[in-house]
This record gives sequence, C-alpha cells and structure tokens, in this order.
Amino acid sequence: MNFNLTGTGDFNVQDNGTTRFQVLDNGRIEMSGTTDASGTTNSGILEIANSLRIDGNEIITNTNTSLLLQNDNNGDLMVDNGSLFVDASANSVGVNTTTPGESLDVEGNLVIHNGSPYLHLSVNDESDGKIRFSDDAAAATQNFEIAFNADDQDLHIRSDDNSGADIIRIHNDGNVEMDQGWLAVGANPSSITRYGVYEMTWPGSVSFNDDGYRYYNIGNFNYPTTGLPGSVTVTKIVWGMDGYHEDANENHGVWIHFGGGNAAPWYGWRGNAGNGAKDIDWHYVSSALTTNQNRGAIIRMRVEDEDCWFCGSDDMRVFNMNIKIYYRYNQGLQRGDIAAQGRVYANSNTDVGDMAEYFEVNKDENIEPGKIVVLDTEGDNRYRFSNKPYEQNIVGVISENPSIVLNNPSVGPPVALAGRVKVKLQKSNQLIKPGQFLTTAADGFAILATEMGPVIGYAVTSQKVGEDFVEILVQPGRFYYPKKERKEYNTNENNGHSKSRN
Repeated sequence: MNFNLTGTGDFNVQDNGTTRFQVLDNGRIEMSGTTDASGTTNSGILEIANSLRIDGNEIITNTNTSLLLQNDNNGDLMVDNGSLFVDASANSVGVNTTTPGESLDVEGNLVIHNGSPYLHLSVNDESDGKIRFSDDAAAATQNFEIAFNADDQDLHIRSDDNSGADIIRIHNDGNVEMDQGWLAVGANPSSITRYGVYEMTWPGSVSFNDDGYRYYNIGNFNYPTTGLPGSVTVTKIVWGMDGYHEDANENHGVWIHFGGGNAAPWYGWRGNAGNGAKDIDWHYVSSALTTNQNRGAIIRMRVEDEDCWFCGSDDMRVFNMNIKIYYRYNQGLQRGDIAAQGRVYANSNTDVGDMAEYFEVNKDENIEPGKIVVLDTEGDNRYRFSNKPYEQNIVGVISENPSIVLNNPSVGPPVALAGRVKVKLQKSNQLIKPGQFLTTAADGFAILATEMGPVIGYAVTSQKVGEDFVEILVQPGRFYYPKKERKEYNTNENNGHSKSRN
C-alpha cells in the first residue's frame, strides 16, 4: 500500500482526531501519545516486537536480552567519529582513537573519580600491581613502571635503562631508597668542577756515566676510570726522589714529562753542588699548570749527567721516584651526587650537631661515644683512643648523634671532626666550666688543659655534679697556651727565645 502526498504540508496519522504518527514536510518523523504492549502510556515510545524500546534518550532491551550495535559487517562500533570505538575483531576499545593497540587504549587524559579525582589500582591476589608507561615509537621500546609489591608492601619505580631494577623504592614505613642516578634540588648544575690526585711510585733504579741525558718510561697516568672523562687538566706536579752523584760540582738533574717523546715541557731541575760525591734527596713542586692529559698518558723521566774527559768515573744514579699529579675536570652530576640550590638542614630537630667521618678505630677498643680518637703512628690509617695528656695527633671524638657523616659506615665508628659534641671526662674534683680547654687523657678521656700543648676543644656547657661528660666545640689539634705560658712565650720571643713541648 502506497501513500503519496502531493504539494506541501505534513503527513499525519490520527486516532479519533489525535495525531499519533507524523512525517513532517522536512523529512522528520515523530510519534507521540503511544502506549506500549503492557498498556503503559508514554510519550514518543517506539517498541519493536516487545523486546526493544526507544524511549526518549534511552535504548532499552528486555531482561536477559543483549543490545548489539554495529556499523559494518565486522561488528565494529564507532561513536561520534572515533570518540569511542569498539574493535570487535581485536576485542579492544579505543577512546579518541580508531586503532586501539591494547585492550583499552586511551589517547588523552584519563581521570577515574568518585566525587574527587583519583586513580585506584586494586590487586586481588598475591601478584604485583603495576602502572606502565611505554614509548612504543622509540627505536628501542622504553618502559617505565610504578609497581606495588604484594609481598613487601613497598612501591617500586623501575625503568628499562636500569635493567628492570629499582630506581626508587618507597617503603611502607616512609623510608625512601634511591639506588641509581643523582638528585638535584632546585636548579640542576650543568657542570661541576671536580678535583683529584693521582699518585704513583716507581721502584726502579738507573745508573749511568754519560755526558748528556737518559730517558725512561716509568709509568702511566692511570687516574680512575669510573665516572671520570677520558682527559683531565693537570694543575700541579709534585715529585720526590733519592739518588747519588759521584761528582756533584758537575750538572746533574731529574725531570718528569707526559708522553713518549722528548719534547718540552719537562718538570724538574738540575743541581750543581760542591766537589765530591753527594747523596740526592730532591723534592720538586710545579704549580699553576693547565696542561690537558689523557688517561693512560706515558709518564717519562729524564736524567742528566754532566761529564768531562778528564773526570774519570762520574756516575749519576736514581733509586726511586714518587709522583703526585693534581688534576681537575668539569662534569655534570653523577650517580650518587646530591646538589641543592638552597640550604641543607641535617638533623635539624636536635639541639646539638656535629660533622663526623667513619674511622678505622682499633676494634679491640671499647667503642663508646665521647671517647677521644688519635692517630696511631705505627701504621697507615690506624686510629686508637688517646692514652696520655697532650697527644700530638688528635683526630676527634666518637659521636653519638652526628648530623652529617662522611665515608663508609663499615669502616668504623663516626668520629666528630667539627661542631658540638659530648666528650667523656676523666674523674676529677674540679668541674669543667664553659670556655675551659680540654686535652687528651688515658683511655680516650678528656681532662682540663693546664699546660701548653694540643687540645681537643673547649667546653661550651658546665659540667654538673655527678656527670662524667661535658659538651665541647670540637677543635682537634688546636694548640693551647695558658695565660702564664702565653706571657712567658711572648717575653721569650721578644728576647729571641722560644718554648716548645716535645
């Protein structure tokens, strides 16, 4: 059956004079006042076979009936030109993309909220919960992930550049570990001038009797490789050597040089002493240098022996050579560095603080905060507690609560080098007062300094009855002059004499 309407105007279908269905002149179709199959009267309802109903701004299906929408034979669904896209073949959903690469692919900001914005990642088993950020467009895929570990309850931040190991680990008690990289607070300094010293000893020996020079390669400039550039600027050379010359009134000399050739510059000198054989104990310092040298550069020694045809035997001998090379280089922050543009407050919740360093104190000692540490001159880097008054090589005081600590904790206890610290006192009938200087005593204790000599510092608090300690300002090795000694010392100086302690 065909219904045709010629001319202008709408096409209406009425029930007892009430319009129920309209085809408007502009092509729009409207329905109103319809009643669904259950007899419920609604405005503008379209119901198909009692299973699908279009009601206002809703599409409703009957219970246990799925709603299927598709816009092509593949079963894909696209809404608003790609604002929502369902790829049926790949079982993926895209938001603002028609080519979703994951199960859910969102281009743009994602906010999941319930009242206020938040993102909640829930783990329902013992596996880790992760948020991963990937740069799939990079030549080598880069991943960065934030993971919650279900076993240790900590938050782990990782990246492919660190082989998947933790960069930062935030413990559930608030502690933070930063295993890799550096930390800049404020502006990141692009370049920092750093300094180093390379020391070497040449244990060899040479002996010759020529009228001229001999050249020897004695080592290489092998400064550390880790974290340092391939070349550095040498600023100073210091060397010392032992030798012998059979006739010292003739020129003889020693020099050091970088590189395998014999061209200048050379760093050293020649001597010309009195007639006869002379032992040589030379020490040379060449400062204010700005020569660039590569790692591994040859260190070359030149030795001179002047001779004459009628002098006979005139040997020049060098027995050993110790060399220190001071250098600098510019470099950005390296692993483990911390740079702060502002102030650094350490242990700021305490009233007393000190700067300490871990020292190799004799493990047989009874390590106790407040004991005085001195250098044990019987070996290299050996330290012990003081055992007599006015020790010469005072290092510091074992610290109980240092604000800043240098070196490796496995080395030994922290020894305060500067700042305020409590020091243990030897038993005495005299209480210590602020401003009084203290020196060393037996078993690492401190006593009042009454004579001229080295002290550990001076008291800044009063010793109370029953206390065996006092707070001092640490000044290791300061030389103390009592008033009477000071007056006597000044008098002797004016008379051309001086007084000293052995």
